[in-house]
Amino acid sequence: KTEEDAYEIIRDVITKYEGYAPRYVLEGALLYGELELTPKRTYNIIVSLENKKLLNRVLKTDGEYYTM
Repeated sequence: KTEEDAYEIIRDVITKYEGYAPRYVLEGALLYGELELTPKRTYNIIVSLENKKLLNRVLKTDGEYYTM
């Protein structure tokens, strides 16, 4: 259930940032948003979604971003 909730939050954040959300914004939404996840749980959820190909990490010249 938590991963599904986190995915909804991530999708909303990425949509607000027009398809590419900065890593720190995405992690902040999970750490300090309505779910208030621990840093370890946040990391585990992000890695899990990456492994399932639901979330992609993109390296740009100005930092790390995530997209769907």
